[in-house]
Amino acid sequence: FLYGNVGTGKTHLISAIGNAILGGDGDKKRVGYVSASHFARRVAEAMQDAALDVFRENYCHWDVLILDDIQFMGGRVEAQEEFFHIFNVLHQQGRQIIIASDKAPDRLGLLEQRLVSRFASGIVAELKAPEWDTRMQILRHQATQTKAAVPEEILSLIAMRVPNDIRKMTGSLKKIVAFAHLVGQDMSCEMADEILSHLSIGNAA
Repeated sequence: FLYGNVGTGKTHLISAIGNAILGGDGDKKRVGYVSASHFARRVAEAMQDAALDVFRENYCHWDVLILDDIQFMGGRVEAQEEFFHIFNVLHQQGRQIIIASDKAPDRLGLLEQRLVSRFASGIVAELKAPEWDTRMQILRHQATQTKAAVPEEILSLIAMRVPNDIRKMTGSLKKIVAFAHLVGQDMSCEMADEILSHLSIGNAA
């Protein structure tokens, strides 16, 4: 069970875990990924079509089931009921279940306690905002993807101004690169600072 604030890379990490399992030498080759909101929609459709048995079979055959954004299942009683049964089947068969959320299990107030209890019984890990060096590595990698020569001081400025949200941080870099290309100017710290201010990104403390 992985949890952390918005933009800390939870979806990226669980996707990487799934890809690593598929690319490994083990026998766990059936890996399923689904968002909680999509799961809830599928439950509603299966109930409407009187096809819950087929729905359950579809989810119970995975070696590894990855469920993203479990918080969006809050208040959806039917979806929680179905996931409870699927969770039990997979767990009893020794399968792997990976869940991501924006909150720790005991803070998911709209989920049934029996689900929360099962989540808390496994490995629970908090994903925190990356350290400075990691932020810089992410930005350097992103800069190479844009195929633009981004000065190191601009990367440092972005890393300093956007310390807690990877998605917003990489998005800021893309906007700076795109603006420089649009106006036909070289990137500068002044330009980057102005764009970050327009994005309502204040100075880092």
